[in-house]
Amino acid sequence: MLFSSIWIVRAQQEILFNNPWRLLDMRIDGEFINVPSNDEVSIVPLELLEQPEDNFSSEVCNWIGGSMSFDVSSLIILEEPVVTLIECASSENELFESQYFNFFFENIGVELEYEFTWVDPIIESNGGAIHLQIVAPNGDYVYYTNNLLTTQDLIKPDFHLFPNPFHDRITILQERNIEIISVLLYDVNGRLLHDTLELENQQILLPSLEKGIYFFQIITVDGRIKTIPMIKK
Repeated sequence: MLFSSIWIVRAQQEILFNNPWRLLDMRIDGEFINVPSNDEVSIVPLELLEQPEDNFSSEVCNWIGGSMSFDVSSLIILEEPVVTLIECASSENELFESQYFNFFFENIGVELEYEFTWVDPIIESNGGAIHLQIVAPNGDYVYYTNNLLTTQDLIKPDFHLFPNPFHDRITILQERNIEIISVLLYDVNGRLLHDTLELENQQILLPSLEKGIYFFQIITVDGRIKTIPMIKK
């Protein structure tokens, strides 16, 4: 189990720091907000480096950066980020930038949970990707992809699972009102452990599940199937 934990930490560090992240969407105060795509703002990049200082940066019209610490289960912004002071030409971009940057300013010193989702290139027409979701305690989140296509070309998932790793419960956030008819649980060897996990207030409770890597398969009423790997701590 110690070896497994070390492998998980190293694998997460490799994914977190060695990917060209691009913002896909975000949720602020319960509202889903899409990334602008115009002549001024086509993508919103995120860079995370392993260096202990100035290892976090992103950009809309302005650049935002600072120091962010990392461990196996959370990201924490240690110091107040620095921002340049350029006005966006578009009022739409100005509003979006304010909402996006405020996500980080309002969570200075707060543990921000994060999770990865592996998008299967066989069943997804976008060619496959890894998605990164950073979630605040109030449920707000910013959601990135490492796919090199623009945000207009990407197919966004209809729901997200967090936190990852998790302790005893998982929350499902839905971007659209799509009915989930079944949630299946598989172990790392592909054995079916539960054929119907009970959803209560969009949460799945798993207090007795042993530590390890599991796969949650979500089936929706319109026949979509999504398989997401999760780590139980």
